[in-house]
Amino acid sequence: MGRGGEGAPGPGPGPGPGRACSSPLVLPGAAAAAPTSPRGWAEALAAAAGALQAGGLVAVPTDTVYGVACLAQDPRAVRSIYGLKGRNGRKPLAICLGDVEHIYRYCHVNVPDELLRDLLPGPVTLVLKRSEELNKDLNPFTSEFQDLWPQLSLVIDGGPVGDVQSPECRLGSTVVDLSVSGKYTIIRPGCALQSTVEILRQKYGLVPESS
Repeated sequence: MGRGGEGAPGPGPGPGPGRACSSPLVLPGAAAAAPTSPRGWAEALAAAAGALQAGGLVAVPTDTVYGVACLAQDPRAVRSIYGLKGRNGRKPLAICLGDVEHIYRYCHVNVPDELLRDLLPGPVTLVLKRSEELNKDLNPFTSEFQDLWPQLSLVIDGGPVGDVQSPECRLGSTVVDLSVSGKYTIIRPGCALQSTVEILRQKYGLVPESS
């Protein structure tokens, strides 16, 4: 899944890429009065999967803020993300994967598997060298959402995301480049800078690339 356009939405199920989203699909537990329901989660997952597979764009909650997602392997959907946000084509998108094992399919990994599992899942985005499996059209150059609803197929409303008591939660994920063996580069400090650097330096002995 490709992800772009971080912010904070509101909602809406819309049954396909050509249908405008007008109201949110609220996740169980997102509202104070809404009980957690496995059936509700299954409904949300099915709606999101259907919209994505149809080439649509879906607003979803993440570990930090809301983002707009599409299928990373769908070139047309990726172009829709850039068009929706008016995003510079040279500014890369992050991809979201279901499990750490999937990273090895789309990236060349030169850090210990344990390091990946220490950081993921969580509010961290890793930069690695891409593999041939990744869509060549993706990153070839290697109240925020409501106005976008008409152009989305679905918005998943998960309520407030991140630590709402901390202003740092609005900084998005910490982005770290691990493409050089034994070194790291912080591209964006984000909301998990201190804990990420502690893991990289103290546990794995990585040093800043500028050193």
